[in-house]
Amino acid sequence: MITNQEIIIAAEKLTRQSGLDFFMDYQNQDISYENFNDIFLSKPPSQIEIDGENKSDYSLAITYSDVYNEVIRNKRKVAYGTWEEQLEMQFDGTWEAHVNSVKTQFPFI
Repeated sequence: MITNQEIIIAAEKLTRQSGLDFFMDYQNQDISYENFNDIFLSKPPSQIEIDGENKSDYSLAITYSDVYNEVIRNKRKVAYGTWEEQLEMQFDGTWEAHVNSVKTQFPFI
Protein backbone atom coordinates (compact mmCIF):
# COMPACT_ATOMS: atom_id res chain seq x y z
CA MET A 1 0.00 0.00 0.00
CA ILE A 2 1.05 3.54 -0.58
CA THR A 3 0.21 6.52 1.58
CA ASN A 4 -1.37 9.86 0.70
CA GLN A 5 1.93 11.55 1.58
CA GLU A 6 3.83 9.34 -0.89
CA ILE A 7 1.29 10.20 -3.60
CA ILE A 8 1.59 13.93 -2.89
CA ILE A 9 5.41 13.82 -2.98
CA ALA A 10 5.40 11.88 -6.26
CA ALA A 11 2.86 14.28 -7.80
CA GLU A 12 5.04 17.23 -6.77
CA LYS A 13 8.11 15.60 -8.31
CA LEU A 14 6.39 14.74 -11.60
CA THR A 15 4.78 18.15 -12.01
CA ARG A 16 8.04 19.92 -11.18
CA GLN A 17 9.80 17.88 -13.87
CA SER A 18 7.29 19.08 -16.44
CA GLY A 19 7.52 22.68 -15.26
CA LEU A 20 3.98 22.78 -13.87
CA ASP A 21 2.51 23.76 -10.55
CA PHE A 22 -0.45 22.04 -9.02
CA PHE A 23 -3.03 22.78 -6.41
CA MET A 24 -4.87 20.38 -4.17
CA ASP A 25 -8.49 20.37 -3.17
CA TYR A 26 -7.63 17.89 -0.44
CA GLN A 27 -10.09 17.37 2.34
CA ASN A 28 -8.41 14.73 4.49
CA GLN A 29 -9.55 11.84 2.33
CA ASP A 30 -7.68 8.86 0.97
CA ILE A 31 -6.33 9.59 -2.49
CA SER A 32 -7.34 6.96 -4.99
CA TYR A 33 -7.72 6.41 -8.70
CA GLU A 34 -11.35 7.51 -8.47
CA ASN A 35 -10.76 10.90 -6.83
CA PHE A 36 -7.24 11.77 -8.08
CA ASN A 37 -8.38 14.29 -10.73
CA ASP A 38 -10.76 15.91 -8.25
CA ILE A 39 -7.92 16.47 -5.76
CA PHE A 40 -4.95 17.40 -7.97
CA LEU A 41 -5.68 20.43 -10.10
CA SER A 42 -3.66 22.66 -12.40
CA LYS A 43 -5.56 25.70 -11.11
CA PRO A 44 -6.64 26.51 -7.56
CA PRO A 45 -10.26 25.68 -6.66
CA SER A 46 -11.11 29.40 -6.58
CA GLN A 47 -10.38 29.59 -10.32
CA ILE A 48 -12.33 26.47 -11.26
CA GLU A 49 -15.76 27.99 -10.76
CA ILE A 50 -16.02 31.36 -12.45
CA ASP A 51 -19.32 33.21 -12.55
CA GLY A 52 -21.12 30.03 -11.52
CA GLU A 53 -19.70 28.12 -14.47
CA ASN A 54 -17.73 24.99 -13.61
CA LYS A 55 -14.31 25.08 -15.28
CA SER A 56 -13.23 21.71 -13.90
CA ASP A 57 -11.19 20.83 -16.97
CA TYR A 58 -8.15 21.96 -15.01
CA SER A 59 -7.02 18.52 -13.90
CA LEU A 60 -3.32 17.74 -14.19
CA ALA A 61 -1.74 16.20 -17.25
CA ILE A 62 -0.27 13.49 -15.03
CA THR A 63 -2.45 10.57 -14.02
CA TYR A 64 -2.91 8.52 -10.88
CA SER A 65 -1.05 5.70 -12.64
CA ASP A 66 1.93 8.01 -13.28
CA VAL A 67 2.07 9.01 -9.63
CA TYR A 68 1.44 5.50 -8.29
CA ASN A 69 4.19 4.03 -10.48
CA GLU A 70 6.62 6.76 -9.35
CA VAL A 71 5.97 5.75 -5.72
CA ILE A 72 6.45 2.07 -6.61
CA ARG A 73 9.68 2.89 -8.49
CA ASN A 74 11.05 4.49 -5.30
CA LYS A 75 9.92 1.56 -3.14
CA ARG A 76 11.61 -0.89 -5.53
CA LYS A 77 14.82 1.12 -5.44
CA VAL A 78 14.97 0.81 -1.66
CA ALA A 79 13.99 -2.88 -1.73
CA TYR A 80 16.72 -3.77 -4.23
CA GLY A 81 19.29 -2.73 -1.64
CA THR A 82 22.61 -0.98 -1.93
CA TRP A 83 24.90 -1.65 -4.86
CA GLU A 84 27.10 -3.70 -2.50
CA GLU A 85 24.14 -5.89 -1.55
CA GLN A 86 23.16 -6.23 -5.20
CA LEU A 87 26.67 -7.31 -6.19
CA GLU A 88 26.73 -9.85 -3.36
CA MET A 89 23.41 -11.32 -4.53
CA GLN A 90 24.71 -11.48 -8.10
CA PHE A 91 27.83 -13.27 -6.90
CA ASP A 92 25.73 -15.68 -4.80
CA GLY A 93 23.33 -16.31 -7.69
CA THR A 94 20.29 -14.99 -5.79
CA TRP A 95 19.89 -11.69 -7.64
CA GLU A 96 17.26 -12.80 -10.18
CA ALA A 97 15.07 -14.33 -7.46
CA HIS A 98 15.41 -11.13 -5.42
CA VAL A 99 14.42 -8.96 -8.40
CA ASN A 100 11.35 -11.14 -9.07
CA SER A 101 10.41 -10.97 -5.39
CA VAL A 102 10.65 -7.15 -5.36
CA LYS A 103 8.61 -6.87 -8.56
CA THR A 104 5.94 -9.13 -7.10
CA GLN A 105 5.87 -7.16 -3.84
CA PHE A 106 5.70 -3.78 -5.63
CA PRO A 107 3.82 -4.18 -8.94
CA PHE A 108 3.25 -1.31 -11.36
CA ILE A 109 -0.25 -0.50 -12.52
